[in-house]
Amino acid sequence: MNNPYLKSLVAVMMFLVIQGLGGIATAAAGLQNSITALAFTVILCGLACCLLLAGTRMARLQEAFRPAPVSWRMAGTALLGFLTGVAGLALLSEQLDLPDMMEDQFVGLSHNPWGILSVCLAGPVLEELFFREGIQGHIQRAGGKPVMAILASGLLFGLIHLNPAQVPFAACIGILLGIVYHKTGHNILLCSLLHILNNTVSIIELRVLGEEARTFRMDALLGDSAVAIVLMVLNKAVPAIPDIGMPLVFLISAVVGCFTGYKFNFFKAAKESVHSALPVMGILMGVGMFIQ
Repeated sequence: MNNPYLKSLVAVMMFLVIQGLGGIATAAAGLQNSITALAFTVILCGLACCLLLAGTRMARLQEAFRPAPVSWRMAGTALLGFLTGVAGLALLSEQLDLPDMMEDQFVGLSHNPWGILSVCLAGPVLEELFFREGIQGHIQRAGGKPVMAILASGLLFGLIHLNPAQVPFAACIGILLGIVYHKTGHNILLCSLLHILNNTVSIIELRVLGEEARTFRMDALLGDSAVAIVLMVLNKAVPAIPDIGMPLVFLISAVVGCFTGYKFNFFKAAKESVHSALPVMGILMGVGMFIQ
């Protein structure tokens, strides 16, 4: 099989088969409701998939974590770009409001030591080894174009989550990590650190907010401020994207703010704002007239 894209597709199908067999084995042992068993299944199946890629020479285990090839000069830009992208994607995923079929399992993992290990450390590292080094790296080493390799690994990474709420977000995250992998020396060390950071923040959110995390929305908390922050940082993180200027940033943020955040009566809020501002405006006008 010489086609790297077809080979990558087969590898992902094997990934799903191995995950499915792990789930069947867990259910057969009567542990389908055990969070610890779920965590071990995730870790062991991920390890088996990575060993499979290493056996077929799609992944280079010995070179995957070597820090020497990493372009650390790009690390700061990669981190800023990744965080900006994640913030924007989080807002977008909230607007899509897709059903989350794995919410209960993820909450359970966030309160289990083995679950935290699988989500915050083992899972991210093994997934980066499989998708960035194994899929994207294999396609590029076989002569594939970097753009196609990044898109292939990112989209396949999103699809394997099989959860409507995660698929589009994970696919875009995969593309961002693919760009980092390509720009920083074809090494998964920095990609793994960013992936660990992303998952750890999610776990901390669940641990801190508790049940409120199920209904927590970033757009309700920040409103148009998050959009403004993303737009202001975007050009600095990705210089290829043109700077649209502060007036347009605030205009776009104001328009977005009308459709996000907590619902309110626009005309009532405007009336109350004017009433609150009039006394202050009167004082300022009086002071100005006195000075004149």
